[in-house]
Amino acid sequence: MSASVASVTRVEAPIEDKRVWWGAVATLTLIAFCLRIYGAGESPAGDELTMYTLVHNRGFGSMMSLVVDQEKTPPLGFALAWLTSRIGAADTWMRAPEVIAGTALVPLAAAFGRKAASRPAGLVAAGLIAVSPFLVFYGIEARSYSLTAAFTCASLLLLLVATERERQTLGVWAAWTVTVLAALMSHYTSFFVILASVVWTLLARPATRKYILSATAATALLMLPWLPSFLTQLSHSGDEAKRVAFLAPLGVDSVWQVVSRSLVGHRLWSGIGSVGLTDVPGPLGLALILTGLGIGLVGAVIRLATGKSGQRLSRPDSLTILLLLTAVAAPVGLILGSLRPHHSMLLPRNAITSLPSVAVLAGILLTRLPKPASITAVILVWAGLLLGSVIELRDFARPNLRGAAHAVEARWQKGDALLEAIYFNGPPTDLSIHLKSEQRQALQLTREVGLKPFEQAIWVGQTVFTITPVVGKLTGSSLGPPPGLSTNFRPVWTHTWKGMLDVNATEWQPRKATK
Repeated sequence: MSASVASVTRVEAPIEDKRVWWGAVATLTLIAFCLRIYGAGESPAGDELTMYTLVHNRGFGSMMSLVVDQEKTPPLGFALAWLTSRIGAADTWMRAPEVIAGTALVPLAAAFGRKAASRPAGLVAAGLIAVSPFLVFYGIEARSYSLTAAFTCASLLLLLVATERERQTLGVWAAWTVTVLAALMSHYTSFFVILASVVWTLLARPATRKYILSATAATALLMLPWLPSFLTQLSHSGDEAKRVAFLAPLGVDSVWQVVSRSLVGHRLWSGIGSVGLTDVPGPLGLALILTGLGIGLVGAVIRLATGKSGQRLSRPDSLTILLLLTAVAAPVGLILGSLRPHHSMLLPRNAITSLPSVAVLAGILLTRLPKPASITAVILVWAGLLLGSVIELRDFARPNLRGAAHAVEARWQKGDALLEAIYFNGPPTDLSIHLKSEQRQALQLTREVGLKPFEQAIWVGQTVFTITPVVGKLTGSSLGPPPGLSTNFRPVWTHTWKGMLDVNATEWQPRKATK
């Protein structure tokens, strides 16, 4: 009787541990979702405005034609954004696929980490991904980066499930094929990690070679219909690579920016503005992260020197090698793709598919310590990243043109002039998508009309509203009357919305109308 009770206890304990583990993963997933859904209320900016032009008030066929002719990325993210934009306001709902994918990446990384290393390592990986400022940013962005990261991570998880079984299951290999296809059709940069995982399988799991080769061939076959479109995109991708080369030429600094920002920072480091590591995650956040990782590294050095039993540690096992290969695959692929003169792929976002493996490796580093040290290190790193995400969402949000549009609408009257200095090429501009039809028709851009609306306003006694998304960075100062006319106007209302790029709106009234 006592033996039977002991046996039942041994069976129930792992089940209970498993439930606690999944409960912790679910909590981290909820935290990730809350951060991303909060950020999803930000105004669309940059490349998201292109996405808006593709999915708003446009048929599916028209959208796909433009993706082939104008874009450099595959169609899955555009197709999903087009579908979700039918649910509600396109400027918000086009982000739904990335919010879902960015949230789903948390449990996917947890399961992948559990398979590749251990439950604690998987749990730590899930926690790091949930609060990473970089992944929070792209968990909001209406482009396909979180989508391809989630599908790539799912492919790694399914690969481990498929290759660890003595009896191969075609259903698992079919699922792997589908996820690889989805990853590649979300973003081409997923190729680097997928290639690394296929090479690992061929070398480390020889018994499954025919299955991995068959599944890879099936993936290639399924992508054949997209080949003509891919070649069209490839033919006009050179301009993009040259622009990136101007901002991020191949060099030590560019590689460092890709690595450091994708791991702990904010994605913006070149072009119209920069958010440094001292901004996000900030000095305190960076200190917490480095301290936690330092504790883990010291522990690793001690283990490497002595081992648990006083002997040196053995070489990494095959699963650790998989993690190492896939962790460096994307950065190495970007470097190789940037060897061509005057071409570069060195943008932090292009390394996103390697981050789940990096997070699992960090989980291994931080959990192979004495328990008090491990808990301390994990809390420090997690807190530093969370602080970075809070700072990012609070102080470095996307330019709040939605807030500016609504504020101006409340004061604008028919006949008033509306003048914007923009940082995005448009149309539509980041402001116009938030304006009502009447105000949108009145909107003028400084790049097209200069400051002439102020001259016209003097003659008709017209109020001029000015909106400048990049105060002090692009325009040099708040947009206002030219020097020769400054005495003819007075600002009666002004407001600034702080963010990654500040937005300033001002209402200028003529002091005296001249007929």
